Amino acid sequence: MIKKIISKVTNKQIHKSSLHNLTVFIILLSVMAILSLTYYRYIQNHTEKLQNFCNNIIFGEQYNKIYELAKNQDLAVPFFTKSTNKLIIYNHTGPLFKVSCDIKFSDKRVYSVKLISR
Repeated sequence: MIKKIISKVTNKQIHKSSLHNLTVFIILLSVMAILSLTYYRYIQNHTEKLQNFCNNIIFGEQYNKIYELAKNQDLAVPFFTKSTNKLIIYNHTGPLFKVSCDIKFSDKRVYSVKLISR
């Protein structure tokens, strides 16, 4: 009889524990889904910004003007560049889902623009 009571109590505790674990799992899954959707929207917004920026570059525009425009539009602009012949501007600084606008210059003026998914 005591074994039956202990068995019933133990089964109820296991059931409560399982429900608690399931609840925690569902909460974590929900939080991850919200964070993923937020990150996706952030990436999408910055990618659209970069596409618009890249499509509106005027050939012959000066290097300094392009650099400043990109910085002012909250795009990922490198802090330093080794040359003024090429400038790569990214949609964001994170490692995933990068898109870049590769701009080539001749005499510090734009002569080539490419939008590249990396």
